[in-house]
Amino acid sequence: MQIKARQIGKKFGDTWIFKKMSYSFETGKKYAIIGKNGTGKSTLLQCLSSAMLLSKGKIDYIHQSQNLTEIEVSQKMSLATPYMSLPENLTLKECVTFYHRFCPMEVSVEECIKLLNLENQKSMFLKNFSSGMLQRLKLGLTYYSHAPLVLLDEPTSFLDETYINWYSDLFSRSMPNQTLIIATNQKKDYAFCDAVINVENYSS
Repeated sequence: MQIKARQIGKKFGDTWIFKKMSYSFETGKKYAIIGKNGTGKSTLLQCLSSAMLLSKGKIDYIHQSQNLTEIEVSQKMSLATPYMSLPENLTLKECVTFYHRFCPMEVSVEECIKLLNLENQKSMFLKNFSSGMLQRLKLGLTYYSHAPLVLLDEPTSFLDETYINWYSDLFSRSMPNQTLIIATNQKKDYAFCDAVINVENYSS
């Protein structure tokens, strides 16, 4: 998916978080949004996802030569964030099965669970998962959905070194039909990206 941001800005009250940003995100490319804590990385990511309204400017979404509405964008997007909740009253297998119905994955339910190295937990309720296990699940569901637009916010939060390497191996693979945008201030999260955008450059 191609995303064209044209002079976009977001403010809360009288304070601009970012403004006058124009940028084109191209299909098949990987982008990192960086900046100090509190400078607007997550806010920009939410605006790019169409989940948060802009204060100024416009974003165009183009997929397979077609302009998309904001509702259509949400149907072609996969998102993983530490603050995103999963249905804790479901078991792992139930959760992956439920997700698969609404956002078809390129692997089967059983294969997805195996690739996440969570085979022994497939009957465990998500409310009993550790923060690291939940983060692995979010990242796996996001990656294997094969959505045209993939958005990640602080992707290695709660992951130990083994699974940070797992994350890097997974998302550094070729994604020719997708656009990947990562919001983070950790170099290890975006070392494989094609371009880096510092949100602080658009703060004044």
